[in-house]
Amino acid sequence: MSRVLNRLSERGHEIASHGWSHTPPLKLSPAHFAAETALCRKAHSDFISSPLEGYRAALFSLDRPRLDQVVESGFLYDSSSSTRGRKALQIDLSQYQPMRDKVFRQGDFFEFQVGAPGYTSYFINGGGGTRILPWILTKPLLKHSFKTMDFYNFFVHPLDLSTDDLPLPQGLSWLSRRRILYGRATMMSRLQIILQELQAANFEFVTLGQLRRELLAPNQIAV
Repeated sequence: MSRVLNRLSERGHEIASHGWSHTPPLKLSPAHFAAETALCRKAHSDFISSPLEGYRAALFSLDRPRLDQVVESGFLYDSSSSTRGRKALQIDLSQYQPMRDKVFRQGDFFEFQVGAPGYTSYFINGGGGTRILPWILTKPLLKHSFKTMDFYNFFVHPLDLSTDDLPLPQGLSWLSRRRILYGRATMMSRLQIILQELQAANFEFVTLGQLRRELLAPNQIAV
């Protein structure tokens, strides 16, 4: 596993942290959250030669005190806040400097918001939203949005792209199982269409770590 991960890193992929237990941090005490964050950092240093820079909370579950913990633990950027959906997804970013649309900075630490279009609290820029919501509705909305957006923060989970049988926890409701498994057969084709549309709209593809370093470069002006 270490060899595979380091090979991916050498090819330009950025390996960041999505938490230890996938328990939403807002359900953890500050001490428990700090312990899980420390476990993530140790596992990364044990197996991967590249530094651990980024964090994204499970289910976008993060508030300002826990964001401060992420900063204090040594991460260089986070992408757990959102401009839409449930209030719990929206982090107080006061005292952060806006650098560009949905990008904020405090010192050398950056927050990259997820703020692409969606219906109600569902995103259509990755994950379950892209996989589950009707494509006949979401595809036109994405294509229209790409004409006006200048920052598109896409995310996808391994389970979204896997068509294998997945071991699921005991006790899940039928609805929860359906939500986890539905739409995986078409997710890859949807992802390919999104990438093609982004290319057609002249988007430049970068990792969040790369974007952070670009914005830290001299003479960058906040907008």
